Amino acid sequence: MDRMKTVDDCKKEKFRNEANIFLDKCISYVERWYDFDKSSFKFIAVFCLKELVKWDNLASLCENLKFDVNTDKLYDEFSLVREVKMSLCEGSNRVDLGWVELLRKLKLKGVEGNYLN
Repeated sequence: MDRMKTVDDCKKEKFRNEANIFLDKCISYVERWYDFDKSSFKFIAVFCLKELVKWDNLASLCENLKFDVNTDKLYDEFSLVREVKMSLCEGSNRVDLGWVELLRKLKLKGVEGNYLN
């Protein structure tokens, strides 16, 4: 990325626009041809940052993955995650920054993620 420091603003903007067009085309392709309803990854949607986690969905996920969990500890951490997610600033489209903020706040609250038996 050191090269980008020497590139003039006009060329940087042109690159950003072309990259965005490319990504939009990729997303359109995936949305058109990938069957999300039959996806084996659909169960991880419970971790979406745009919605609050629901206990039933989390419990079903653990059951589907055949996790042997301490439900009391899991529920405690589930409650903290919901609390922290509600306090996150909405409006940011950066998923990576959303996860960083969520994990940082959970760490400050002492969430250790130790709920597997």
